[in-house]
Amino acid sequence: GRLDREQCRLLVASHMMSFACAALLPMPLRPVGTASRPREREIHPLMGAPEFLASGRDALPLVHMPMAELLLPGESRRLVINHAEGLAALDAAKDGVIGSLLVTPHKNALSTTSLLEVREVRKEAVGVCVDVVAVGRLHIPKIEQGRWHEARGVTAVRDETRGSEAQDEDAEAGEGGEGDVSGPTLLRVRRQLEARALEERTRRLRDELCVLSLDAPPAPSLARLYGAWGVPDETAALAQLRSFAACDGLSAVQRATALGMADTRERLEFARGCALRRRRRAEALLAMQGALAARGQ
Repeated sequence: GRLDREQCRLLVASHMMSFACAALLPMPLRPVGTASRPREREIHPLMGAPEFLASGRDALPLVHMPMAELLLPGESRRLVINHAEGLAALDAAKDGVIGSLLVTPHKNALSTTSLLEVREVRKEAVGVCVDVVAVGRLHIPKIEQGRWHEARGVTAVRDETRGSEAQDEDAEAGEGGEGDVSGPTLLRVRRQLEARALEERTRRLRDELCVLSLDAPPAPSLARLYGAWGVPDETAALAQLRSFAACDGLSAVQRATALGMADTRERLEFARGCALRRRRRAEALLAMQGALAARGQ
């Protein structure tokens, strides 16, 4: 049935580490029928997320995505939309911009979500295939449901402003301790490899965000997103992007936590801490398996 408009208000801001800054909204989803015919759609040659955020509009159609498919800024994905509700949301999207309705296994919606730019929409035999890229973050205090889910009262989520000295510290933190020559050689080599991998992933995310159109050359910088991200220059933008790049390989819950964080340095340290604990668990498991194998011989 149709949801009462007041039932989709913000439920609680979670203070647990599993959802550090990602609150939950009650989001009982009704089943929707499958569209039997594809919709005619335009290809979006120019994305408009910065324009949407600057316009002051606070309503945005949402497309349903499981939390496991959450996109952080710079990440892209191809979506197949073949339900009437998703197609209606796509039709309602303005400026090629749509929000992601991130739903937990318990059917709650995250109140901090990704702002998506639509790159291209192609007809399929049933439904459409949509290429999207996450370009920012939104806070959703309320969700209304008609023919599609629509966020109301949306505001941009931005990291806290940091000075140039702090940004330099963020960049050094992203290097993973390359300058530490006091540790074992193997540790230094591993840190160097991790730092290079992080910089390479940051570069790939930046390249994705610099694409303005499928038919136009890429932008030389991230300048169009400075306002959306609340950063003054390219150095600050890259520091923020680096902190998201560090979340590659984290669990869905950890990535949702990172999405809601409002401090670049905190997010980077959180991601590195999660990766370190994962590596230690893997090393411990290998050591245990080796010990069991040796005992069995």
